[in-house]
Amino acid sequence: MDMDKVLPITHVRKSNFGTPKVGGITVAFLSCFIDDPEWPVERITSEYRLTPAQIHAAWSYYYDHQDEIEDSIRASTKLMEEIGTPIE
Repeated sequence: MDMDKVLPITHVRKSNFGTPKVGGITVAFLSCFIDDPEWPVERITSEYRLTPAQIHAAWSYYYDHQDEIEDSIRASTKLMEEIGTPIE
């Protein structure tokens, strides 16, 4: 048995624009729930119709690519501010 074989987790896919998503929801969006006690995995699965494995895969991807995701969030926020869309 080959114990060193890497098995890919295929829940995270990149959109045509290169945005990492799980089940159509961006990893950046799901990363907002990581430490939010109001949004445990069970609530996220119910509200967004994702499996716990999909959510944990998104969070794992976020931790592996944190700078990339945070840059994307900052760029989106800046764009929204520039076009005058209120950010809540």
